Amino acid sequence: MSGRRSDPDYRGKWKLLVLRSLLLNGPQRYNELLSTVTAISQKELTRNLRELTATGLMARDSGANRTARYELTQLGRASCRHSRNC
Repeated sequence: MSGRRSDPDYRGKWKLLVLRSLLLNGPQRYNELLSTVTAISQKELTRNLRELTATGLMARDSGANRTARYELTQLGRASCRHSRNC
């Protein structure tokens, strides 16, 4: 088992805004998300990114220059398509 939950949890104001930002803008770095999702604190963004990655809705890709980019997985895109909030 990969440690992912069987039912993706994307409830919560910040999670939905992070997912929406990734859906509309494509893959983004941490600072891009921080400026796109207005009023979110660094601590809250970090927590939400970890939780969304753990549920399999989002993936973190560390490139060659060690700059991580976050993007929706297929599960994340499908969840957003089926949710009116995303």
